[in-house]
Amino acid sequence: MSKNTAEQKSFDVALRELEAIVVSLERGETPLEELLEKYERGMKLHQHCQEVLRAAELRIEQLRGVNNGKPEFTPLAFPEDSTETDATARENE
Repeated sequence: MSKNTAEQKSFDVALRELEAIVVSLERGETPLEELLEKYERGMKLHQHCQEVLRAAELRIEQLRGVNNGKPEFTPLAFPEDSTETDATARENE
């Protein structure tokens, strides 16, 4: 695997790579060892994309507040546990 980890990729690049992996796996012509490597890579990319989407969702929620007609931005605080993030978001609604 190259030095470019999923965490360093933009959402669009990671999603395109994930889609290519899915297409490759769906063909069913991949040897088992390569299939396992692609599956593992795909799971890491999926997790990365979910984290990016979750961060975007949090940012949108924070931008909802308005101060003197202008959006008010509060820096993101990422909790260690994603369950806490989901619970906190629901509590703030």
